[in-house]
Amino acid sequence: MTRASAKGRYLAEHPFVSLVEALTWIAFADAMSHDELLEQIAGHSSTEALSAKDRLRSFFGSHDANPADGPGTGYFENRERGLQRLADAWQHLREEAERGNLTVRGRYAYHFTRAEAAVADTTDLSRNMLATFSQFDVSTGGIRRQPDGSPDMLWPDHPDGFDREFDALGTDPCMADGYLLVEAERAGVVRCWPNPRGAPRMRQEDVMLWCENWIKSGKGNGMDKAWRDFHADPSHAGLSREDVFRPAWRKVKGI
Repeated sequence: MTRASAKGRYLAEHPFVSLVEALTWIAFADAMSHDELLEQIAGHSSTEALSAKDRLRSFFGSHDANPADGPGTGYFENRERGLQRLADAWQHLREEAERGNLTVRGRYAYHFTRAEAAVADTTDLSRNMLATFSQFDVSTGGIRRQPDGSPDMLWPDHPDGFDREFDALGTDPCMADGYLLVEAERAGVVRCWPNPRGAPRMRQEDVMLWCENWIKSGKGNGMDKAWRDFHADPSHAGLSREDVFRPAWRKVKGI
């Protein structure tokens, strides 16, 4: 489950989180879903991610509401600024992954389609693989090879989008493939960016003291009940069960 903090939604408490969730946490301290990200960039409800062929075809169609013509919403009301923050987050995440500080994984798709990725094996992406597949594709939440002169990040209606989709359908098969269903190790993301943009924090000693007092109050010895009471306090909004509460509880209990 993804919970909201005072500044935004916290990372889902799973071993791995989606690349979009990780990047929006780093950029905005708000772990967004892929659909939410697309809608904010576009400024209106998005449609399902299209294949490279469908996206290339869309360049020749008529657009009554071209996202590039109007403002986005949320963090992308100033679209250029929001996209730059997202691109910076992608660069920072790659740097930390290359240093070995977090793991990134994904599913290889020869034609960069969801259908292929759904039945592919999940693979840990080495620093060399991340250097090769260095372009973040916002439309799919995946990563692709980055042709010379193409940016680190592409989003719907990017000026270079047509050229990139044309390359994907050309004679060079290397331009068509990529990794989809890309995820980042949650513990690594939190370790590298524990408090982006001033999300709520609390010293472990203070959390341990809270746990000790709760146990002494005779309310019980179970962590689940203690967590519910801890989490119900508005001053604890945004503090993670897995990263903040559980370690303190285990120390108090001597586990």
